[in-house]
Amino acid sequence: MNGAALGAVVRAPFTVRTARELLFCLTGVTAALCVIGALLAAPFGLSVPALAVRLAAGAGDNASPPVGGGLFVFVAWVVIGLAVAMALTPRVARGVGAVQRYLARGLLGRTIAGPPPVRRRLRGPVGWLVAGWRDGPGWRAVAYLLVRLPIAVLDGYAVFCWTFRLVAMTYPLWWRLFRNHPPQVRLDPVPVLTPVGSFRVATYPGTLAAFAVGAAMLLAAPWIARVAGAADLALMRVLLGPGRLAQRVRDLEETRARAVDDTARLLRRVERDLHDGAQVRLAALAMNLGRAKEKLGQGVEPDDLAAARELVDAAHRSAKDALAELRDLARGIHPPVLDNGLADALATLAAGSAVPVRLVADIPVRPTPAIETIAYFCAAELLANAAKHSHAGTVTVEASQHRGVLLPAAAGVRAMRVVIAEDAALMREGLVGLLEDRGHQVCAAVADAEGLLTAVAADHPDVVVVDIRMPPTHTDEGLRAALELRRDHPGIGVLVLSQYIETRYAAQLLAGHAAGVGYLLKDRVADVADFVDALTRVATGGTALDPEVVSQLLGAYRRADRLAELTPRERDVLALMAEGRSNAGIATALTVTGGVVEKHVASIFAKLGLPPAEGDNRRVLAVLRYLGAPYP
Repeated sequence: MNGAALGAVVRAPFTVRTARELLFCLTGVTAALCVIGALLAAPFGLSVPALAVRLAAGAGDNASPPVGGGLFVFVAWVVIGLAVAMALTPRVARGVGAVQRYLARGLLGRTIAGPPPVRRRLRGPVGWLVAGWRDGPGWRAVAYLLVRLPIAVLDGYAVFCWTFRLVAMTYPLWWRLFRNHPPQVRLDPVPVLTPVGSFRVATYPGTLAAFAVGAAMLLAAPWIARVAGAADLALMRVLLGPGRLAQRVRDLEETRARAVDDTARLLRRVERDLHDGAQVRLAALAMNLGRAKEKLGQGVEPDDLAAARELVDAAHRSAKDALAELRDLARGIHPPVLDNGLADALATLAAGSAVPVRLVADIPVRPTPAIETIAYFCAAELLANAAKHSHAGTVTVEASQHRGVLLPAAAGVRAMRVVIAEDAALMREGLVGLLEDRGHQVCAAVADAEGLLTAVAADHPDVVVVDIRMPPTHTDEGLRAALELRRDHPGIGVLVLSQYIETRYAAQLLAGHAAGVGYLLKDRVADVADFVDALTRVATGGTALDPEVVSQLLGAYRRADRLAELTPRERDVLALMAEGRSNAGIATALTVTGGVVEKHVASIFAKLGLPPAEGDNRRVLAVLRYLGAPYP
C-alpha cells in the first residue's frame, strides 16, 4: 500500500463524510428493527379477531368453540383486516422510502427520484383499498424494506465497530486504576467484544490486544459504512425510484413539453420577424409602387418623371431588403448550409462574424440533423453575444467528437491537452480515465518529475497535473518541477495536488504571478465536476486554490492592514476570488445576484487601494494581498 492510500485509510475515521455515513447506517439499523418488529407483530394482529370472537361468545370454562354466527364474524374480521393491511402496507412503505430518500440526500449527498403518486380511480373506501392493492411503487418499497435487511447487518457492524472501538481502546488506560489489587486477590477476566465474537483479558498485556482490536475497528468502520451505503443506494435506485417505465414516461413528457415550447417560441419568432420586417417592407413597396403608378397615370411632366423614378428606386430597395430578410428568416428556420455538414456551416458562420473567428472542427462522423442544428444555433448565439458584449479581439470555436459525442467548445466545453505526473499508479490511471471520459486528451502520464519535464517539452500541453511528493525522495520533487515549468513555460497551466496542506508550497507557487496556477488537496478529485472545473480555470489562465489552503494561508499571513476594513461579506467574496471563482460563481455560492457581487468587488478594490491600471490585474493583486504573498 503506498503512502497516499495509507493516509486515506488513517484519515477516513475522522472525516465529516464518515460521520454522515455512520449516521445513515444508524438510521438503517433503526428501520430494520422496525421492520422486524412489524413482522413479529403480524401473527399477533391476526390472533386479535379470534380472541374478540371468543370473548363475544362468552369466555368461560364451558365456552364452546365459535360456530355459526361467531365463525362468520371471525372470518369476516380476518378478511377485512387483511384487506386493510394490504392497502395500508404499501402506503406505510412509501413513507419509509421517502424518509430513506431524504436521508440519502441529506447525509450521503445522493438524490433518488421519487415514484409517481398513488393513482386512485374509484372514490370512497373501496377506491382507497383498490388503489393500495394496485400500488406497484408501494409494493416495490415493501420489497426494499425486506431486501435491505441483510444490508442492515452491515449497518449494524459499522455502528458496532464505531461504538465499541472506544471501549476497547480505553482498556490500557483504566486497567491500572481499577485492576490494581494485591497479588493474592484473583479477579475474573474482563470480556472484550468484537464484531466476530469476544475474548477475555486477565493481564495488562492483554489490554494491548484489546487496544489493537479497537484500533482495527476504528479503521474498519468507515469502509464498512461506505460499502453498506453504496449497496443501500443501489437498492434505492432500483426499488424506491420511479421505475424504468415511469421514468421513461416522465422523460418523454418532459421532452415533449420542451419540444412544444421550442416550437411555440419558433413560431412566435417567425411571426414577429414577418410582422416587423418583411411585412412592413412589402407594405412600403406596395405604397411606393402605387404612388409611382399615380404619377405615371397623369401627364408625364419632367418633375413627375423624376419623382416616379425616385419612388421606383425606393420600391426596388425595399424589395431587395424584403428578400434579404426573408432569406435570413428561412435560414433561421433551417440553415441550407447545414446540408453540407456542420463543419461547413460553422465555417460560413465564422466568415460572417463581426469578430475574427478561429475555427477548429474535427467531426469525423456526421451527427444527426437535429444535433447539427442545435450545435449551429448554439454557436451562432455565442458568437453574437461575443461580438456584442465581450469586446474580444478574436474568438475561438472548436467542435470535436469523443466516442460519438459532439463536444462544441464554443458552448463551454474545450478539449484540453493534459500531462499528468503522479507516482501512485492507481491515482494516475484514475485521473487519466476521468479526463478522457470528458473528452480531454491526456498527452502523457508519468511517475516522476524528470518524466514530467520531458513530456511537457515534447507535447506542449495546455495544463499539467503534478503531485508535490514524487520519487526518488518523495519530498518536493513535484513542486520544484512545477516551479521550473512556470519559469520556462509560462503559458502552461500548473495544477498541484497535495496530500496535506503546505502553506509554504502554495506561497512559492503564487510568488510572481497567480495566473494559470492551482493548488488542491487530493481529496478534491472525488468531486469530479469541481476538479474538472478547477483544471479548466487553470488551463485558461485562471486560479484554483483549495478552500483549506486559502483559510490556512489567511491565518498564517493575516495582518492588521487594509484587510481589516473589509466587511465579513466582502471577506467571503475575496476568499472565493482566491479560489479562482468568477463573479457568476461567487454569486451562486453566496446565493446573491451578480450585481451585488460586482458592488462588493468594486468596494474591495477601493478599500485595498487598487485603482484601475492597464498593466495590472486588480483581481490577482487583491487575491495576493489577501493571501499575504508578495505582489508588485
